Amino acid sequence: MNGSWPDLPAGLQLTAADILFTYTRPTSIALIVLYSAIFLVGFTGNLVVLALLQKKRRMDKVANAFMLNLAVCDLLVICLCVPINLGMEVYRSYVYGQVLCKTLPYVQAVVVSTSVLTLTVVSLDRYMAICYPLRAKVLSTKSRVKRCVLATWAVSASIMLPIAIFSEIEVKHLVYPVQLDLVLCTEKWPSTALKKGYDLALFAVLLVLPLGTMCVTYREIALKLWRRDTVFQAKRGAHCRMNSKNDVMHGRRRVVTVFMALTAFFALSWVPYFCLVLWFDFHDPSDLLSAQDAAGVFPFLLCLGIANSAIDPICYCISDRTVRKFLRGFRECAQETDPDRDGGGNKLRPSYRSGQKSCRASLDGNGRVVTMSVSKSPKKEGQVV
Repeated sequence: MNGSWPDLPAGLQLTAADILFTYTRPTSIALIVLYSAIFLVGFTGNLVVLALLQKKRRMDKVANAFMLNLAVCDLLVICLCVPINLGMEVYRSYVYGQVLCKTLPYVQAVVVSTSVLTLTVVSLDRYMAICYPLRAKVLSTKSRVKRCVLATWAVSASIMLPIAIFSEIEVKHLVYPVQLDLVLCTEKWPSTALKKGYDLALFAVLLVLPLGTMCVTYREIALKLWRRDTVFQAKRGAHCRMNSKNDVMHGRRRVVTVFMALTAFFALSWVPYFCLVLWFDFHDPSDLLSAQDAAGVFPFLLCLGIANSAIDPICYCISDRTVRKFLRGFRECAQETDPDRDGGGNKLRPSYRSGQKSCRASLDGNGRVVTMSVSKSPKKEGQVV
């Protein structure tokens, strides 16, 4: 523990509060700001995604079912993991008890595993739907999709079970620079070799194999969709309920692009974290300086991985035609209308209605924007709208 405070000025007196309460340190301030932004964006964004998917329940049911599963996973990460990690940046000692010590790391691991397995299943489903549409029509049924979703959760819960078993409360007795009992939640494995083997297996099962599978499937899908001489042999209204082959092409490209982006963001968010975990398993214990530097980077890489749960809804909303059309129409309405002002020229409370014009939007049963218009309305004499 002496390596944590190597250059204390002479005569400096530290107390237990100085060590336990770390919210004034620059790194803790940065993490608190990042986690707060992740929580606000992730919580709001995933609720918006769930609402959009509810409106679009009659459209591409297979893609929407998997997207719904991803949104649920992201919302669980935001609601369960972010508050605890944020609290640990304020107060270093673990005060959440043995039950949460076993439950929260396990739930986080299960959710992350479910996300990557869902993305893998989606890539296989899109591959079948685009490269073998007739066979996919038989395989991609509502009951099969439900079983696939449940299977991703069951497999994830099984492979992450050791985390729940070996997570324990540990008390560190610090002597320098002040006597203190620091409570931590750590994984206490029977042997170091067992932990190394488990971490390597997770790296292979959750990163190498899924990302390799997704690279192969999306490469084949891209060759099929973006090749100019592609001709889809799908009947009108059979696999994709659209009005023309161009609409079929555009719709399939859009869905695949969304999931390709989600896969890329997942890899960029979690690969650095898993690589650092493996580095901790196999690094030279005598290299204290490198270990100290890695320990300083570790919370930021964990924050980057959790940020993926806030990036996913942003990616989906940006690519969603309903959101884009609504925002475009709203922007056009905003350009057409002037801010409300009273007789003295003071600005009134913002409103969708202004002077003699009003902006209106409506959605159909599938959640698509069907009207977005600016209409003129007569203004009665002496009335401020």
